[in-house]
Amino acid sequence: MIYYFDGEGVELFDLVSDPQEKENLANQLPFLVSEMKSKLERWWEKTNSRLPVLKEN
Repeated sequence: MIYYFDGEGVELFDLVSDPQEKENLANQLPFLVSEMKSKLERWWEKTNSRLPVLKEN
């Protein structure tokens, strides 16, 4: 899963069958995106990760 901090959403690819990342599966597998995103957010919290902040012009 590729997570974009600028609000552009996520991308999800099956790297075994699509190593060139041509077919984004995020819309087809929203339950998997939600699960992976939750795990990522818990990991950020657990590790006290510093997350990027968008600057406004």
